[in-house]
Amino acid sequence: MKPCPFCGAEARRSIAPAKGHPMGTYIATVRCVACGAEMHTLYPAPPGMKDPQRQARLEIERRWNRRAKDA
Repeated sequence: MKPCPFCGAEARRSIAPAKGHPMGTYIATVRCVACGAEMHTLYPAPPGMKDPQRQARLEIERRWNRRAKDA
């Protein structure tokens, strides 16, 4: 993953089942270890998906790594 776009420090991911949402929905979070900047996304896994937690992790990583200059 790319470093934090605000301070340049390391960022870490976490994935957890989303409370209050249908089974198979995950909340994926990336948080900077230094400044605390964070990003969240809800990932509702399609039925029959083999590893929804992995897909949620890939999705939040893709979003975190996107930068304005890349667009």
